[in-house]
Amino acid sequence: MSVSRGLLTIALVVCFHGSTAAAEPAIPEPSRLDCGHTVAALAFSPDGKTLATASEDRSILLWSVETAKEIGTLQGHDEGVRCQAFSPDGKTLASGSFDGSVRTWDVATRQEQRQLSVGHNPWGLAFVAGGKHLAVGGSFEKRIALYDLSDGKELRSWGGERAIILSIIAAPDGKTLASAGDDDSVRFWDPATGKETRRLAGHDDRAWTLAVSADGRWLASAGKGGSLRLSDAVTGRRLPAFPGHDSEIWSVALTPDGRILASAGDDHTLRLWDTATGREMHRFTAPERVNAVAFTPDGGALAWASGNGVYLLGKTSTWLPGLRKPVEPPSAAALDALWLDLASDKMPVHARASWEFVIAPGQSLPYIDARLKPPAPEVVERLLAELDSPRFAARDKACRELEALGKTIEPGLKRVLTNGPPLELRRRVEQLLEKLAQRGPNADWRRVQRSLEIVEEIGSPAARKLVEGLTRGSEQSALTREARAALERIDNQAK
Repeated sequence: MSVSRGLLTIALVVCFHGSTAAAEPAIPEPSRLDCGHTVAALAFSPDGKTLATASEDRSILLWSVETAKEIGTLQGHDEGVRCQAFSPDGKTLASGSFDGSVRTWDVATRQEQRQLSVGHNPWGLAFVAGGKHLAVGGSFEKRIALYDLSDGKELRSWGGERAIILSIIAAPDGKTLASAGDDDSVRFWDPATGKETRRLAGHDDRAWTLAVSADGRWLASAGKGGSLRLSDAVTGRRLPAFPGHDSEIWSVALTPDGRILASAGDDHTLRLWDTATGREMHRFTAPERVNAVAFTPDGGALAWASGNGVYLLGKTSTWLPGLRKPVEPPSAAALDALWLDLASDKMPVHARASWEFVIAPGQSLPYIDARLKPPAPEVVERLLAELDSPRFAARDKACRELEALGKTIEPGLKRVLTNGPPLELRRRVEQLLEKLAQRGPNADWRRVQRSLEIVEEIGSPAARKLVEGLTRGSEQSALTREARAALERIDNQAK
């Protein structure tokens, strides 16, 4: 694993009950901030001293992180506030409301600076260009609009023909935007031009929320059905899915170094993940869904919202290190069990298996290598030739053996059809292809694909050697083609 190393933050909540192992450190009780109404969004100021809480009652409350006391109120929206963001210098707060407006506020004076009539319900805000410009994600408008805050004028907009925009976030340098939407993907944009620079797929359904590490390297995304992913924002490499949540995840947050991921969702849980191992570090259960979560920029504290309460906990370095668990090499029996789980059609099962293989390369690479032997080219060619044998027994045997090879043999069968075969041979090949199509992505083929993803994620010289060996299989094998594509990606990552 090449996930960055470091150590930072998390939090806990009063009236939350966590499954804490005896060896874990005592977690102090957090401060509860009573906001009076359901809180939809949280934002820490860049210096980590102020927390802004946006509520359904149309107000934004400002809190001192040090004292956990309310220090100000921002009022002016006509409907509930959905999103908010601090400018890079912390002097301005932008807020978006269901009243169809975006407003900017002077944090020191608590006065409204400017109102932007965006004409739709904004779902995401992000400062770019050193705080001079504000990007607004447009929900059903399916677009991102960029405004000049000196005069409030729209500079440009883009993305209107694509997906509903559900969340946007800016890289720390303000030169890249990422957006999540209902097209199951995360898109990267250059705000200076509005051009799309990269697209990451990987969610089974819409992606609701995004978070980025302080160095801009790691991007977390989550959404419907409990889908939770972490991607390398520089290369586009995706880590295996984080298994756990079984319903919508409304908010995610990363520690500055990307080592710890917090996810909060509709299943009434707040979960803390070790991004180096994919393992759940701790889980807390709430009586209501958890709507929002945010780390301070320095990782010293974390806040999250459930119902009308916001929970704040600092000094995490005094107890957080004890939550991390060492990785023990898996036994032979454990590897066998993981190999079976790798073929599962249930995401939590195969995702957990993928992570366990990835974090133990010394055991997993030899194990996978012994089980991903591609069919020898001469064997495949002989079976394809015997489909046209004058002897029924030979044809029948070839059909059964080719069918047993599953999806890996589809390219070879399709090649036979392109060569203008006799009618009887065409019928046999088409029948075989139809059988394979009806089987869909069978368990064996799912395991093959996920095994290659695991080896690719490990990405070591030994992993590359394993994949390179698979590329020497039959030209007609899908495994050979998948291995060649994986090898190319591994080599690109190394550049």
